Amino acid sequence: DPQALANTAWAFATAREASPDLFDAVAAAALSRLEHFSCQNVANSAWAFACAGQSNPSLYHELGRSAARRFEEFEDRHLAQLYQVVLFITIEHPDVSFELVDPKYARELEAAYRSNDSHPSKLQKTISNAVTRIGWIHDYEHVTKEGLSLDLAQPSMKRAIDVDGPPHYFRCLPSDGSHAGELFVLDGR
Repeated sequence: DPQALANTAWAFATAREASPDLFDAVAAAALSRLEHFSCQNVANSAWAFACAGQSNPSLYHELGRSAARRFEEFEDRHLAQLYQVVLFITIEHPDVSFELVDPKYARELEAAYRSNDSHPSKLQKTISNAVTRIGWIHDYEHVTKEGLSLDLAQPSMKRAIDVDGPPHYFRCLPSDGSHAGELFVLDGR
């Protein structure tokens, strides 16, 4: 079932459970059923693999082809997810083929991502106030030139804190999933 595959990958990525064996099994099953994936299944799967830091060139290639063929059918929320995938691939795996990296899709993907309303949590506000009190001066809900939203950031120092996750910046996902529900400090990116 395509939805079950997409939901499984999404659930593990959202829970920050980077299980390579599970993602490999989902990828193998998805590749044989991709023609039955809805737009939401395509977007959720691509986002989940990127968020979990999974490198599966064959899957990204086929998901990108599927998304490009049906690009006009995707809702903005799915395009926003796909923009995050494009950023992940561009930054972390530039050698991977993902058709949506093509500039002809860039403007619409980025616009969809930037149009997503941000609703900071009470925890994020509390942490922002706490780190300000100890002298960590930062931008609140900083948006990078690529359109990524960082909860708390010191752009000139290339430091950020992601409070609620899943991470806005995929590199901070620990491979063992041990920090689910905790805050992440991103340094040097």
